[in-house]
Amino acid sequence: FESNRGTKHSFTAETSLGPEFAAGWTGKRGKRLRSKIEAMKQKVRVQAQDIYDKYFKAAQAQPRGVVAKLGTIVAQIERACQKQYMSNRENGSGWREILQCALHELTGLLQEEGVVSSYEIHSSGLVQALLSVVATSPWDQASTPTKTNKLQKQRVSVFRNCFKEKAGENENVNTAMILVHKLVSVLESIEKMPIYLYDSPGSCYGLQILTRRLRFRLEKASSESSLIDRTGRSLKMEPLSTVTQLERYLLKMVAKQWYDYERSTFAFVRRLKESGTRLTFRHQHDFDDNGLIYWIGTNGKTCPEWVNPGQYGLVAVSSSDGRNLPYGRLEDILSRDSSALNCHTNDDKRAWFSVDLGLWLLPSSYTLRHARGYGRSALRNWLFQVSKDGTNWTTLYTHVDDCSLNEPGSTASWPLEPVADESQGYRHLRIQQTGKNASGQTHYLSLSGLEVYGTVTGVCEDLGKAAKEAEANLRRQRRLIRSHVLKHLVVGTRVVRGLDWKWRDQDGTPQGEGTVTGELHNGWIDVTWDHGGSNSYRMGAEGKYDLKLASDAEPSATGAKPATPTGKWCKNFNSSNESKSVLTSRKSSSTPSLPDATENQSRSSVASTDQAASADNLAAKQAAQALAESVLS
Repeated sequence: FESNRGTKHSFTAETSLGPEFAAGWTGKRGKRLRSKIEAMKQKVRVQAQDIYDKYFKAAQAQPRGVVAKLGTIVAQIERACQKQYMSNRENGSGWREILQCALHELTGLLQEEGVVSSYEIHSSGLVQALLSVVATSPWDQASTPTKTNKLQKQRVSVFRNCFKEKAGENENVNTAMILVHKLVSVLESIEKMPIYLYDSPGSCYGLQILTRRLRFRLEKASSESSLIDRTGRSLKMEPLSTVTQLERYLLKMVAKQWYDYERSTFAFVRRLKESGTRLTFRHQHDFDDNGLIYWIGTNGKTCPEWVNPGQYGLVAVSSSDGRNLPYGRLEDILSRDSSALNCHTNDDKRAWFSVDLGLWLLPSSYTLRHARGYGRSALRNWLFQVSKDGTNWTTLYTHVDDCSLNEPGSTASWPLEPVADESQGYRHLRIQQTGKNASGQTHYLSLSGLEVYGTVTGVCEDLGKAAKEAEANLRRQRRLIRSHVLKHLVVGTRVVRGLDWKWRDQDGTPQGEGTVTGELHNGWIDVTWDHGGSNSYRMGAEGKYDLKLASDAEPSATGAKPATPTGKWCKNFNSSNESKSVLTSRKSSSTPSLPDATENQSRSSVASTDQAASADNLAAKQAAQALAESVLS
C-alpha cells in the first residue's frame, strides 16, 4: 500500500485467496480455451484414424499393380548394379540381361498413358535407381576412378540401347521424352524454394522490391541526329514493365510520331485526296473498329495503336464551357476506354459538345458512352446536329426523354436519316442538350465516348477554323468589356446577362434587368435583380464576364458618366440597406442564390418610375447633393 505521503507499507493477508482468484480470471479463461482446442484436436485425430483404418489401411497393404511393378524394376536395377560390380572380377555378363529386362519393363509402363504418376515414381525409389545407372553407383565407391568410369559407360550403353529399341518399334512414342517429362513433374512436386515470411523494412527481398520504381536518366548518343534530345531527363519505371513497353514509351518521347507532322502527310488525308472515292463506315456494334473516329486515330488503319484524335489535333473539339471543363478534358468525349472517364460540362441547360472532323461526312449512325461522376447524370433530352460551317446547324435526331444511357460506361447507338439532296456532307458534329438529365434536376452534359459512322466524301485543310474564329470573337468581346465596361460598373448601374452567363434563370423568367449593389471586388460584383433575387457574378474572375450594361445604362459616345441613384429611389435604397445586409461575400460559382424569403413583400421595385436617372440628364453636382440629402435625412 502507498500512502498519499509517498510511503509504502506491506501487509500480510490473514487468509489466502482461492486458486481461481490467485490465478486470475484471464488465466482461467485461457485454460478453458486451451482445453477446448485440445478437445478439438483429439476429436480430429480420432476421426482421421477412423478414416485411415476404414479406407487407406487396406489400400496400403495391397498397393496398386503399377507400384508393385515399379518396386520390382527398382530391385532388379539395384541387383544388376551389384552383380556388375561382382561380375567384373569374374568377367561375367549376367548383370546386363537383368538390367535390360528391368529397363524394358520400365519403357513398357511409360508407353501406357496415364498409368504411372509422378508421385508413384518418386515414392518407389525409381529416381535413385536410375541415377545409379546413368551416374555413379553406390557399388562404385570402393573402385578406382578409372574402373568407375568404365562401369558407368557400360550401364549407360545398356540404358541407351534399351530406349532406342523401344523408340524404333513405335515411332510415334518417344519413351525417353516421356521419361524426361515424368522426372520434371517429380522435381516440380518435391522442389521447395526458400520463402521469406518477414522482410525487414528497407530490404530488397520479397514483394517489397516490386513496390520500388526504377530510376533512369536519359542520354542521347552522339551518333543520333534524328531524335529529340532529352538528355538529363529523369524517368521512373515500374519493376514489372517490359523492355518493349519501355522502348515504345521512349520512342514517343524522342522520335516524331505520324501525328507530329503536317496534316497533309497523314495517310488518311492522302488516301482521300488521291483516290477521290468515297469511304463508307458501317456500324456493327458499339465502339467497334469500323467507326470514323477510330479510323482517324489509327491514321486510316495504318497504325496498330489508336490515339485520341482530339488530344493530338487530328480533330477539333469544343464545348459550351470553352477549353476548360469542370471535370475532364475536351478530348475525353472521344475516349474508347470501356471504363468511363469523369467528363462533363457545367450545369447549363444549353450545354453542348462539338467536333470538327476535318472531313466531309454523310452520317448514317452514331454511338455515345455515358461518363462517370455525378450520379444519374445520363443524357435524356438532346439533339444530334451537323453543320458545314460551325454556325448554322441542322438537326438529324431529336431525343426526348431517351433512356438508352443509364449507368456510367453504358453505351447506345442511333441510326440517322439521310438529308435529302445533300451530296457533300458535313464536317461539324454537335451534341446539344435541350433539357434535364437523368436526375430530373440538373443539366450536366456527361460524355465519355463518341463514334460516328457514314460515308466520307472529302477532306478539309483548314481544321478547326470555325472554332478558332469563335474563340477569337470571344477574346475580342472580353477585351472590349475589360477596357470599356468595367469602369462604368458602379452602385446603381443597370445590367443584364452577358457573354459568359451560366446561372440559369437567376435574372428572372423571362430575362430581366438588375442593379449593381456593390463594388467590383476580385473580379466579382453583387447584383439585385428586379424580380427580387441577389447574387455575385463574375466580371473578370476566371476570365469570364457574366454581365453587360443594360440599354439605359450603356456609356454614350461622348463619355458620359454612369448612372447614379438619386431622389426617392436613393432613399429607398439606403433604407433597405439598413434593414437588409447586402450580399458582399463571394458565393460558390456552382450554387445559385435564392431570394430572401423573410424580406418585405411590399418592397418597391427598382424597375419602377423611381429608378436611377440616366447619365445623359444627371450631372455630378446633382448626384452629390442628392446623396448628401439622403444621408442627412
